[in-house]
Parts: sequence; structure tokens; C-alpha cells
Amino acid sequence: MELAQQLSLQPAPAGRPPASYVDCSQQVDIVQFDSAVYYVEENEENLTVDVVRLGLCEDTVEVSYSSEDDSAVAGRRYQAVSGRIVFNPGEICKSVCIPLISSDDWNTTLEFKLKLSDPKGCAVGGYLFLSRVKVIDNDLFPSNRFDEEFQKLGPEQFAAILPDFDLTAEYLKFNYNLPGIKEKTWVALTIDQLQNLYYLLTINLLKYVADDVLGPNPNPDFPLLVANNTEATLLAVGALFLVPYGLLNSLDYYKSQLKISEDSQRFLQDNIFRKFSNYSERARKSVNNAEMGLTMVADVPEIVESGYMKCLEIAKYLGKLAVTSYFVIGENPDAAGPLLVAGVAVITFVTTNYRQSADANEAVSDRKAAIMAVCQETNQKFRLISDYYMRPAIMAVCQETNQKIRLISDYYMRPQVQNKMEERTQDLKSVVSPAKGVAVSNDFFPGWISTAFVCVYLWLGGKDVVEGNLQIGAFLATINAVKDIGDSFKDIFSSCLNVSKAIGPIRKATGLLNLPTCLPQLKTVNRQRRRFTKEFLTPEEIKELRLSSGLCKGSDGIPIKLEGLSFR
Repeated sequence: MELAQQLSLQPAPAGRPPASYVDCSQQVDIVQFDSAVYYVEENEENLTVDVVRLGLCEDTVEVSYSSEDDSAVAGRRYQAVSGRIVFNPGEICKSVCIPLISSDDWNTTLEFKLKLSDPKGCAVGGYLFLSRVKVIDNDLFPSNRFDEEFQKLGPEQFAAILPDFDLTAEYLKFNYNLPGIKEKTWVALTIDQLQNLYYLLTINLLKYVADDVLGPNPNPDFPLLVANNTEATLLAVGALFLVPYGLLNSLDYYKSQLKISEDSQRFLQDNIFRKFSNYSERARKSVNNAEMGLTMVADVPEIVESGYMKCLEIAKYLGKLAVTSYFVIGENPDAAGPLLVAGVAVITFVTTNYRQSADANEAVSDRKAAIMAVCQETNQKFRLISDYYMRPAIMAVCQETNQKIRLISDYYMRPQVQNKMEERTQDLKSVVSPAKGVAVSNDFFPGWISTAFVCVYLWLGGKDVVEGNLQIGAFLATINAVKDIGDSFKDIFSSCLNVSKAIGPIRKATGLLNLPTCLPQLKTVNRQRRRFTKEFLTPEEIKELRLSSGLCKGSDGIPIKLEGLSFR
């Protein structure tokens, strides 16, 4: 019911001497921010904060102010500020303006700090010398490209209708543009392609050794690396194998320490938790706790590993496919046709089956979340259920029953809870088997492509060797390359299907990260309170409050005003 539309509590001056009788001469003025927390939306361009002076305000005092990074970084979300504030006699309030940097890149609410220091002729507040600024982001995750769908359907439903490819592509672009990830991504891609070039080097070296160093009919265009010395040439070839391999080993270790996956996962996990902490009540009720926990520990790694990192692997395998195809077609141009057919077959299979794989993986994830929800519910009520057995006395049992009738009634639902768990596990079993079947089909299809391609080249290449159009060393090296082409097709195919595993988690994260927060309402309340307080921060009002309250710091006599207070 409504308790009060407006209630004003004035300090009772009864029995307290007027301020003119209180010795305030020994008290120094206090300088502090007017709020412990400020709220601002990123598109507001500037935030103005007030620094207030408490006390007699008779002398000139000074204080320094500065900004300090927290989750918000100067130069990205706001412009760093610092300076010196001077209060002349009678001045009570000074304002500081902090420019904000708006961006279309999504982020959750980020914070930076404002700090007062180095006071002269005064003291800084014991607590309000430090204040936090919350910058409210108004962009969508993973990009504003889906703003129309968001405005039309709302935060709870729009993620469900977004096209798989578009949503995944926007996430990949989002992750690529995270701080530090872009540069690390290019380093990783460069190292991967160097490994592919090393592969091309080794397969050519094997062909060279078999045909031109040890073969009966060496090609005059490829003389020995060391003239007239086969043994030295073989040592040189061995060095060309060994030295680049050692360099690639060092580069691959460096790549493993780039922490692309770790940084990407941490960013998502930190922001999901930060978003959850600021949910509005309606949003919080719409989110299952088990679903949130599963998203943090399972879905986020799936998004990064099966999404972004698998795309880097696909780029690596495409590079290997390119260099092996270059070698094979260079040795036998007739192989271009089978290569094209194999590529089209893989692309067709991926585009027609990825949705089935994604649905199967998402179904398994949903069933696991349902099982976790039952476990959490049972765990939360276990102690209450167990309390039923801890009342041996009849009177105690009666009293406990009267006080906790709803809780004790849960005891009788233990069989129902058990039945619910059995239903959920059976439901999980029913979706796991189809998912495994899909995985087996996906594993074998590229193997068929690879095997068929090798068989075709054995026939074509073997015929060229018999006819004297191809040397045995080139044939063997090409067979090896053909097998590697098949393996590349398999790796590309598997990685593409693994990317489909990330679609469900990306969709789930998109829904969670675009739910409304309570911060806009808190911003409104915060600014109303500051505006109300500022009305009293004039020399005349402070003097009157000092006289009426008997307090040296008249601002301590500002009335407390409650509006719209109600109990439900």
C-alpha cells in the first residue's frame, strides 16, 4: 500500500544551541564529491560532477582532482581529466566536466574513478574523496546491425530470430576488434601460413632428393646444391629441413603464449557477470540461475574455441590446401578437376548439414541446463528438508510445523523431485544419441572425399609414370600431397562443423547480454537527489541551516526527503 507520497524529515533543533554559540573556529572545511557514484550514458558527450565544500567557507581553499582508469580506459571510453579547484571565500560548490567518448562497439557498463587529493587550507572527505563513474553503454551485442529486430521484438525474443550466419559473422567481427585481439590474430595467422610455406618447402625438397639428387635421370635445371658432391648436398637438404623447423617451433611456442582464447573468454565472462549484476528485476526473473552458470563455464569457452579460434584454424587449413593444390596442379594439371569437385562437395555438405549439427548440440546443452536446475533446487532446499528429522519432541514438531508448513511440505515432494530428475536425464539421453550419430556421419564424409581423391590420382598419376611423363619421385611426392589435400578438406570440414557448435551459445549470450538493466533508473534517481541537494548549497541556505541546526557544517542539516515510498 502507499505509505507516503512525500515525507520530509527536518532535524529537530530543540535543546541544541544556535550555531552562533558553537565554537566552529577550530574546524577545517571539508571538500568532497557530492555523490559516491555517478551515472552517465555514453551518448551524453559530457558528465558534470560537483565538488562541494562543507564548513564555514570563510577562507580560500584548494584541492586537486584527477581521473583514474578502472574497467573504463581513458582514450577509449572517456577523456582523462585533472586540475586544481580553488574555492574563494563563500564559494560552496564547483563543477568538473569530463568528456565522454561514444562508440558503436558494444560493452557493458564500465567504470572509472574520480579522486580528490593534495588539499590546501581544507581536508578531503573521509569517503567521498573518491567517487566512481558508471558509463552506461547503449549499443547491442554483438553489434548494432540488429537494432531493428531488437526494437521490434524486444530483448527477450529478438536473438531467437537472427540468421545463424549473420549472427556468427557479427560476433567474429566483434571479437576481432577487442582490445589487443586484432594484432594477436594477425600474428597467429602469419605463423600458421609460415608453417604452410614450410610444408611446401619440404615436399619440394623430397621431390628434389628423389629425382635430382638420387634419381637416375636428374633434371639439369636443378643441379646439386653443392656441385659434384651428393653427400654434401644431402647434408644441405637436411639443414633446410632442420633450421626452419626449429624457427617454426619457437614461433609456435610464442603463438601459444598470445592468449587470444583466454583474453576473449575473460572479456565475455567478465561482461556477462557485470551485466547480470546490473539486471533489472524483470530481467533477473527471466534468467534461470542454472542457465547463467552454464553460460559462464561452458557456453563462453564454446563460443571462443568453436567460434573464433576455429575460424583461425580454418584459415590455416585453407592456406595448406592452397599450397598443396599449387604443388599438385603444378605437377599434374589434370588434377584441377577432381580438386574442384572435392571442394564443391565439402562446401555443399557443410552448408546443408551445419544446421542439423547446431540443433543437436544446442539440444544437448539445454538438457544439461535443465538437469543443473533440478540439482540446484534440491541443494537449496536440502537443509530445510533435513530439518524435519531434527525435532524429536512432539511440541517442537508442532511448533516447527506451524512455522514452516510450506517448507516441510516440500519433504513430500521428494519423490516428485526424483521423478523430475529421472525425466530430465532420460530427455538428455534421447538427444545425445542423435547428436552422436550426426558426429559420426560428419567424421566419415571428408574421409570418403580424401580416399576417393587419392584413388583417382593413383590411377591418373600411375599411368603418367608408366608412360614416362612423370618421374617416380614427383609421383610419390604428389601422392603425399594429394593425401594431405584430403586431410586439409577433412580439417576444413570438421572445423566448419565445429563453428556450428558455437551458434547456440552465441545466440544465448546475445539474449543475456541485451537484457535491460536497472542503471537508467538509478541514473534518474541519482540526478534527482543531487539536484535536490544542490538547491541548499548556497551561502544563504547554508547559513540558515547552520543557525537552525546548530551544526558548524550547515549542510548536515539538509532535510531528508522521501518520495513515492511504498511497501508491497
